[in-house]
This record gives sequence, C-alpha cells and structure tokens, in this order.
Amino acid sequence: MQAVILAAGEARRLRPLTDNKPKCLLEVADGTTVLDATVRNLLWAGADELVLVTGFCAQQIRAHMAKHYPGLQVRWVHNERFATTNNAYSLWLAREAVRGPFLLLDADILFDRRILAMLLGLRHHDALAVRTAGHWSEEDMKVVLDPQGLVQTISKKVRVESASGESIGIEKFSAQFARALFAELGRRMDGGRGAQEFYEASFQAVIEASMRLYGLDISPLACVEIDTLEDYRHAREVAAGLCSVE
Repeated sequence: MQAVILAAGEARRLRPLTDNKPKCLLEVADGTTVLDATVRNLLWAGADELVLVTGFCAQQIRAHMAKHYPGLQVRWVHNERFATTNNAYSLWLAREAVRGPFLLLDADILFDRRILAMLLGLRHHDALAVRTAGHWSEEDMKVVLDPQGLVQTISKKVRVESASGESIGIEKFSAQFARALFAELGRRMDGGRGAQEFYEASFQAVIEASMRLYGLDISPLACVEIDTLEDYRHAREVAAGLCSVE
C-alpha cells in the first residue's frame, strides 16, 4: 500500500527550533526524528511505497531519506507555494503519484504503530483515526460521529461540547474514495478557495456527497501532534514509551 506523508509546512510555532530545519526532522528520542518514527511505523505496517510532499527545507528531507532509507521507494512531490498554502494544496499536488488505496499522514505526528494495524485491519475501507478520550480545543480538528461510528462532520468549527473526538491526522482511503477526494480537491482549487483550506474540508464535501468515512477510536494508544514547543516537549517525554521508537 502507498502512504502519503505531508511534510511541506514551515512550523512557525516551533521556532527557533525550525528556523532552518523542517519539523519532521526534529529528534524525539535517541537520534530518532519524527519522520524516522513515521517511516518505521509504515514499514512495520506493510507500506511498500511512500509519497513524500515537501516544501520548507525540502533538500534536508531528501538527504535524510537517502541516507537512512536508501532502498525505500519514494515518490517525491514538491510544494513550491508552501509558505502561502495549506495542507489541502499539498495533498492535491500528490494526486498524480497516488495510484489507488493509500494511507494519509501528516508529518508532525508521533504515534503508536498499533494505530496503523487497527486502521488496516478494519473492515471499513475508508476510515480516519479519532481520539475520543481526553479534551480538545477550538483549534483541534474535531469530529462528530453517528451511533455507527461514521463521520458526520469534521471541522475545527465544530463546537467543543458537540464533538465526539479529535481527528489525529491518520487516514486510510480506498481507490474509490481517493478518486472522489482528489476530484473534490481539484474543484476547490479551481474555485480559488482550496489552496488555503485544510484537507478535511474536502473530506466533508465527499461525505456529504454520500460516501462513508468511519471514525476509528484509537484511545488510549499514544499520539502526539507536534505544533508548539510544549507539544514537542511532551512528545519527547512520551517517545520512549511508544513502540514506534523502540
């Protein structure tokens, strides 16, 4: 299976650590970077090709992959507009590299590899990982699930008290959903609004067009999205306990 990793952003909230380094190359444990943990998890789960979308400090990511994973098949996509676009645009750029079913991951997540096993073992072909335990904020990508666990709404605009949980940025899609998703992304790019959107806006549109997306509860498996210096400190604290960085 292909896995698409989005690693184009500047990570301004992590400066000065990311003044001259992409977020995914920050170390979390014993010389292991966030990207290393992600790649190792994907290889463990059976991914056989990566699509890496780069932007800021792209050459550092390419050099890191060439040094540490020389035999791994990687298809490279570059977002030249990384400073002025959002992750929907980065995902849309990967459309020609994606051939069928794929996993989608943001490059700033330190997570327990068993989340991938749960997703891939799920009978639902289209699903995203959701954390339903704990707390979430206005800034989190919140999800409303129906009683069957299907995603009804996914948006940061969902009211905190109405949310079933938080999407953690790991998804699996069938070829059918992928076609619908990239078509929707393309429509939104053509309309002039899509480049600044989160890709979840297109998820929502595809759901409203009658496709189903299941929300898999991954609680209590560990997952840390690294957006701020506080997040990074937390990731380093929990990294030693994650099977992804054994």
